[in-house]
Amino acid sequence: MNKRKKLMKKLKFVRNYTWIYFLTMMILANYNRYFGLLGLASMLAPITLSSLGYGRVYCSHICDRGSFLSKIKYMNIERYSLPEKFQKKSVKFILLLFMIANFGRNLYLSKNLYDVGDSFFKMFLSSTILGILLGIIFKPRSWCQVCPMALIQDSIDKVVRKNRG
Repeated sequence: MNKRKKLMKKLKFVRNYTWIYFLTMMILANYNRYFGLLGLASMLAPITLSSLGYGRVYCSHICDRGSFLSKIKYMNIERYSLPEKFQKKSVKFILLLFMIANFGRNLYLSKNLYDVGDSFFKMFLSSTILGILLGIIFKPRSWCQVCPMALIQDSIDKVVRKNRG
């Protein structure tokens, strides 16, 4: 059994509970922006796992936002799939650039750690609202099909696989 399958087996139960981390982070960060810094784990984990050769295992087994979006009951009605034009790499790349630009701008304007936490909170809040809206219009985890972290993981995975030979 390869290391990816072993990891996925270990993470089988994790995917049912990571939404708790996400919701806790969002609630705490709403009251104190320092807790927004917990979002750093949600950004570094997929990059780290992809860099270690696990591909997009984060998306399918760990992602806290994806787990949260799956738990919202009113969104669990059978809906249409996200249109293919939204799933194109160019659309994902534009969304990634937009999010990096906004997040980067917020970080640039940050004067202290509280402001950095606020930047993380704002980014997570805006992408979650977008994810919920996509889930209402389309399927619950439609956000996952356009998520910038998935695009980053795919890119890292291609580099890792190419370097392995």
